[in-house]
Amino acid sequence: AVFGTPEYMSPEAARGEEVDHRADVYSLGVIMFDMLCGRPPYEGPTARATLDATLAGPPIDPRLRSSGRAVPNELAELCQQAMHADPARRLPDVAALGAAVRAFLEGSQRRARALVLVAEADALAPQIQAQREEAARLNKAAEAQLVGVRGLDPIEKKRAAWALQDAAAAAERAAALQQVVWEERLQGALQFSPDLHEAHVRLALTRLNQGAHDEARRLLEGRTLPEARDLDLHGAAVLATVYQVRTDPAGVAAWRAVLATAERRGRRRLLARWLPNLAVTLRTANREAEADRVLRRAIELQAEVGDVRNEAASRVNLAQARYDLDDLDGADLQLDVVATTTLGPHAQPAGPR
Repeated sequence: AVFGTPEYMSPEAARGEEVDHRADVYSLGVIMFDMLCGRPPYEGPTARATLDATLAGPPIDPRLRSSGRAVPNELAELCQQAMHADPARRLPDVAALGAAVRAFLEGSQRRARALVLVAEADALAPQIQAQREEAARLNKAAEAQLVGVRGLDPIEKKRAAWALQDAAAAAERAAALQQVVWEERLQGALQFSPDLHEAHVRLALTRLNQGAHDEARRLLEGRTLPEARDLDLHGAAVLATVYQVRTDPAGVAAWRAVLATAERRGRRRLLARWLPNLAVTLRTANREAEADRVLRRAIELQAEVGDVRNEAASRVNLAQARYDLDDLDGADLQLDVVATTTLGPHAQPAGPR
């Protein structure tokens, strides 16, 4: 005899076999499925049809039946494990299932709190940038005030410039204090969620700007550029430099991700400027032919957008790669010709910026 609600019965119960506590684990898995998807996994026009579906089918992935609802991967996997057709492969008891769900909820809450702190840090970033720009503007104005003023000139001639310098220093102090708060927010986020990618990427970008490349590499260990979608293109390009000294695939993949975003957004000038970085990384990975093709594409784009300095640098790099193997004297001559004809007789070619 079979007793129970067909939609929530385990396969062994549907077969009329003796059941134990693991059938309760299955039923709780069905309840979880129902909560995640809005309906039980197996349904039919009759009780018998529902039981037949239960017996015929493997555990259904809730993510495939969620009707547009977002189902967390962890809960989907728990649900499938609880509903496994083989009782021996389910969680051992309902207490273990409850503990796993609680752990997920606690982790989600901690991550949510961490993301709030990241958002607070992001809100501070424009203020910090504005203070720094104001300090730079004031310092520039002070320099303009002091043009033509000599050291022994009366104080009255210098007072206005000194006031501007004091205001600039105050703006710099305000930016520095806000920077401390910004960092505290991100470090606090990592206390709640130590592996939070959003916090790691932002801190790594700051470390790179500060010249602390080793710490930036540590923060980015195991992370990839496509995950850093929340950063602007310039930030992503700075992050890509972490990988530039590595061989394929890390460095190449990092720069390809940045360049693909730049091309998708129609940022042709940035694309022209950054393509040589990909060429450098390809050469590091001993992919010379690909590097040459990328440099030729860079030269085309640089000519189109009128970036003569970087076009000259790209031509120099391409000529050097082409002649280094067989004729160094010819390479030197070619470099001089390229630099002179592109920039003028007294100019020096600039590398990719």
